[in-house]
Amino acid sequence: MTKKPVSILKRWSLTEAELTDLVDQNPSLRGTMIGYIGEIKFHNAYLHHPAITEAHKDDDHDRTRKGDRRIVYRGQTFIIEVKSLQANSVRNLGGDKWKG
Repeated sequence: MTKKPVSILKRWSLTEAELTDLVDQNPSLRGTMIGYIGEIKFHNAYLHHPAITEAHKDDDHDRTRKGDRRIVYRGQTFIIEVKSLQANSVRNLGGDKWKG
């Protein structure tokens, strides 16, 4: 049986409001968090395809293995970078077409 991790709010003795204020008041923290949130959202949305036989995240500090996710798809290895954009740099071109 896997033990459920303790909430980061409990570990750091923070309230939800305090964490929200920290993120709202610190653009660099917000950007970092959005980047990592994008990675997990990408992983959960796309990497459960039956043709993907491996999907993992390399250590961020290992400069010899760059990339956010490393997957094996149909026997070929791919390195994927997930990117987030500042909201003010994104424009809707109409309907479901966007430019960033």
